[in-house]
Amino acid sequence: MRYIVMFFGLLSMLGCSNRGNDSAIYGSFLVRYMEQGNQIKATASFFEGDTLRTARPKAWEGGVSFLGSAMKMRNMVDSEFRYTTERNIDFMNEYTFRFNDERGQPQELDIRMEAAKSPSFKSPASKSSGLVLSYEGSPLQAGESMVVLLTDEQNQTYSFMVKGPQNSQTVILDSRDVVSLPEGKLMMYLVRSQKKEMSKGRFDYAVDMEYYSATTTVEILP
Repeated sequence: MRYIVMFFGLLSMLGCSNRGNDSAIYGSFLVRYMEQGNQIKATASFFEGDTLRTARPKAWEGGVSFLGSAMKMRNMVDSEFRYTTERNIDFMNEYTFRFNDERGQPQELDIRMEAAKSPSFKSPASKSSGLVLSYEGSPLQAGESMVVLLTDEQNQTYSFMVKGPQNSQTVILDSRDVVSLPEGKLMMYLVRSQKKEMSKGRFDYAVDMEYYSATTTVEILP
C-alpha cells in the first residue's frame, strides 16, 4: 500500500510540474489601418501566468513577425514587451502574426478585418429630414461598432456611434440625433472597430481592430 501511495504521489507531482511548464499565455494585439496614406500599424504583447491578473510580461526568443516581416520589440519599463510595426500597404482583409514558442513550435494568429471606405451622405444631406450615411465595406457585424466624426470650420468635433449588427452599408441618422450639427461644410471620417477573443490551447488572445477612413467633405443643409 505504501508503494501505491508513493506512486500516485509521484504522478501528482509530475502533473503539477507539467501544469507549471504549460502556464497560460495571454496575448494582446492591435491592428489599426489608416486609409489616408495607406498606413497600417500593429502591436503585440504577451504575458505568462496562471491568471491574467498575475501574469508577467513574456518575450519570445525569435521575436514576432507580422505579414512575414519582423516586428520591433520595446521593453516598456518591465510592464510589457511590446512588439510594433508600421508599414504602408494596400488594405487587405486578412493579417497574420507569427512566433515560435519556448519549445520552438510555430504559433500563428490569423485575423480578419473589415473596411469602411469612402463615407458619404445621401444628397441632399438635411438635418430636418435626417442623414443617410453610406460607406464601402461589409455591413457591421455583431460586436462591431463605428464612430462617425464630423469637424466644422471652427474645429469643433461631433460624433455619432453606430453599433452592429446592421443589414447594409447604409445607416440612417435620425433628425433627433443630428440636431446639434452645424450647417455648412464639415470634414467627416469613420472609425470602424472590432474586438475579438480567441483561444488556442494554452494561448488566450485579445484582438482590437480599427479602420480609419480617409477624410471627406460634406455639406449639411437645414
